[in-house]
Amino acid sequence: MAGARIRHGFIDDPRNYLFKHYINVVKTVRPKVFIMENVKGIATMRNGEIFKEIKEAFQDADILGGKPYNLCCRVVRAVEFGVPQKRERMIIVGTTIEGVNFEQLWEETRSQLNREIPTYFNPVTVADAIGNMPPATADGVIENLKPETQYQKYLANESERIENHTQSNHSSLAIDRIRRVENGENFTALDEKINSVHSGAYGRLCWDEPAVTITTRFDTPAGGRFIHPSENRTLTPREAARIQSFPDDFVFYGDRRSISRQIGNAVPPKVSFFLARLVKNILAEER
Repeated sequence: MAGARIRHGFIDDPRNYLFKHYINVVKTVRPKVFIMENVKGIATMRNGEIFKEIKEAFQDADILGGKPYNLCCRVVRAVEFGVPQKRERMIIVGTTIEGVNFEQLWEETRSQLNREIPTYFNPVTVADAIGNMPPATADGVIENLKPETQYQKYLANESERIENHTQSNHSSLAIDRIRRVENGENFTALDEKINSVHSGAYGRLCWDEPAVTITTRFDTPAGGRFIHPSENRTLTPREAARIQSFPDDFVFYGDRRSISRQIGNAVPPKVSFFLARLVKNILAEER
């Protein structure tokens, strides 16, 4: 949606048809189960024509050169998986296994994880995720932290240190703007013109709520609501990774932009874990 405001003709951008390459991979590999993830807006783009084309392609035996796939299309909300983030994504699960009851397996998978990890689906806030994080360091390395919440315990590790906790260098103008924004506010509190297409630009997070969707621009004040709840800076990569549900021992490599893309473009690991268990349960249905 933001891209459509930035670039004229975004809807005709070839990147919007990457699903065709995905379909070719499925056609070639013929997996028993696949999972496709995309933005929630894919369902309404071009009045739903693209989403309809995707579903029809996966269910067309001639296109796939074999059996069609039975599909489950579902908008997945990260907050419902114990992730402190209002991220919503369209998930398409397809299988060639006949007789699969997706709704039943979805609930069974949820029940399994509930039994194994009783706090897995509990609501989580920004404070639950990053409340124990110390100030950022120049090299991004900090001593391992004592977890204070169930969510922090889930992401904790036994190593001596945690990495990627570096803050962005903001201009004096940006810092001045950040200082004038309170929790839950954004650029509208500044009473000045801000050049950004994001409605949440210069937004400050609240400790007692989930964060907004972590994007690849979480380190940029104008990129959205990514200002730390109490410090005058944007989130560090480690804080963004915590909000995405990456474990603390996961180290990101590359330059600043690469690391931001790795974190912002990722499916939250807690959601991925659930989907992996769902796939395992689907495969178990094969007779």
